[in-house]
Amino acid sequence: MLLAFPVDYKNHSNRFPWAITLLCVILGLVYFTCQGNDQVNQEKAIQYYFQSKLYQLELPGYVDYLVQKPYENSLSPSVSKLELYWYSRGDSEYQKLLTDGKIITPSNPFYWQWYTRHRDYQYLLTLDMTNIYGFRSAEPSLIEAFSSMFLHGGFFHLLGNVLFLFFIGRYVEVCIGGVATLF
Repeated sequence: MLLAFPVDYKNHSNRFPWAITLLCVILGLVYFTCQGNDQVNQEKAIQYYFQSKLYQLELPGYVDYLVQKPYENSLSPSVSKLELYWYSRGDSEYQKLLTDGKIITPSNPFYWQWYTRHRDYQYLLTLDMTNIYGFRSAEPSLIEAFSSMFLHGGFFHLLGNVLFLFFIGRYVEVCIGGVATLF
């Protein structure tokens, strides 16, 4: 699909695209000041999860949880521990039950061992800005919908968006104005 709209850019070529420039600067500042270490922090959290053997305590509970939900039981038997980890992280209902102590209960002999490791793991996740402010469709909120517009998956994602804004956004700004471009 091609999106085309006529623009008489020659008559407006002397106007500086302040709104698009401001938006590009904000995107860069958010990425380099807040998100720059997200990948490293996420890798540290995953590494801790597997080195601390949390997976031995949590993932069997996730498999049992899935068995109780036959309509979601579509995991193949050959799924890896890492894939199962990502499935469980994306399952907000399971994560809530886990955090509320309903998967690994206080009567479990390994509860306190799990509790301290899980607490440390959760702390490592709070260092990841995308994890905190990224939009989650299972638990939508207006703040996350707004903040996720400024988050990027990596440097090249940011670069692609900034280039698109620079080359296309300035034409939009000419057509509808700087203030309208921001909103």
